[in-house]
Amino acid sequence: MNIDIRSLLERLRTVKVMVIGPPYAGKTTLLQAIDSRCRCITTQANSPAPYRSTVFIDSSCIVFDLNTGRWFSSGSEFSNYLLESQSAIDNAVKRFIKVKFIGTPGQRRFEYQRDILFSLHKVVDVVALVVDSASESSINEIPKFLDLVKAKLRYKALLLVANKQDIPGALPGSEIAKRFGIQEFVETSALHGWGVDRFVRKCVELGLS
Repeated sequence: MNIDIRSLLERLRTVKVMVIGPPYAGKTTLLQAIDSRCRCITTQANSPAPYRSTVFIDSSCIVFDLNTGRWFSSGSEFSNYLLESQSAIDNAVKRFIKVKFIGTPGQRRFEYQRDILFSLHKVVDVVALVVDSASESSINEIPKFLDLVKAKLRYKALLLVANKQDIPGALPGSEIAKRFGIQEFVETSALHGWGVDRFVRKCVELGLS
């Protein structure tokens, strides 16, 4: 059975997610937990992930199955999945969506690069604000990023990502969200892959609402 994956992918709806937040909050680690092929431009490429800084962009696009909640980060993986089920092929346009994640640099010295990304992607479905929930200094930067996205972007929903929940003393996502009046939140430990599935599903839910 031959499947024109490229043509099919072009027909799928797309949920666009802009990932922002303070430096060292785990934005790149989160995207690489979703898609190991995530393209990124960072400093100190040979350093462990927590000590690298995104210079320009982290980019990833997955295909999400609305029926099962599974996602696929490569065309071949998606193609193989379709080959297993004729019904999936017949209902593919309704059953699957693309989720495009656009990561941004958090450090002040890379603000120019971030502004370029904002100008290229002025309208997104979801803004995912990632913070280090074990760092008060990271949490205290939330108002700055809230003001930034309100001024620069048009979006349907804002999602707080309380990352690094594996670190002792990390604040619960509910507490951080309540402090800054943010309605939607998820808790993650991107480094260990915990909560990543909930994050993806929440992005889809908010993006399609």
